[in-house]
Amino acid sequence: MGSSSPDSTAQSTSKFSPRRRDMAIGLATIAMSFAACMALSLWGLGQSTARLAPAPAPAEKIAIKDYPQVGPFELLARSRQLSVRSKFRGLVAKGVTPDGKVDLSKKKSSLRYSFQSPAGIGYQPLRQPGTLPGRRSCGSQSVVADQKGLYAEKDRANGVCPKERPQQLKIEEGCTFQDVWKVARKKKFARKKKVATIEYFEAEGGPAFRFMGRRKKSFVLSARDCKTIFKGKKARGRVP
Repeated sequence: MGSSSPDSTAQSTSKFSPRRRDMAIGLATIAMSFAACMALSLWGLGQSTARLAPAPAPAEKIAIKDYPQVGPFELLARSRQLSVRSKFRGLVAKGVTPDGKVDLSKKKSSLRYSFQSPAGIGYQPLRQPGTLPGRRSCGSQSVVADQKGLYAEKDRANGVCPKERPQQLKIEEGCTFQDVWKVARKKKFARKKKVATIEYFEAEGGPAFRFMGRRKKSFVLSARDCKTIFKGKKARGRVP
């Protein structure tokens, strides 16, 4: 009288198997969702935690044709690879000769390539975990070519942001450092066999060259047509 037949036991097991299977699937889904949430939380914590950039590598040998005579833009591509910042923002070329070259064997000759990141992008100034930064910063870093070789300088995570979001500075074709020298001669800003410092940067009027020759005289030339001299507000700007 209180015993159950094999048929009834099989029916009971069959009756509860789908429920147990659904419970197992539900628990597995919950566990996987929890694990995914934890992984996302850890990833988010890693991304939001401010970290300083690694120390730059030692200077590397410059291996290009005609070295130590270098065209200022010749090392730009390699310089991009050495910087932790994404946007090319300008160039300062010291010791530029009338043929548009820089002799990097000279002590006072050098090239400085400037790179910058938009606010909140890339390595940030250190701060307490979970806190907001005290101000907007656009990290910047210079890559230098001189007698030591080509090397990145220490990253500046707390760089000041420009008025506009930093954009990639375009290299305008058709206007070279040699052309800038020709304009300088016409305007009597330079002597025939001297060297000059020439900057390439984003002026208010667009991509431009700033020529600095004898007696600290300077002018800002549009890189788009190599003719227009920017003055006043249009000439404003600098290499970070």
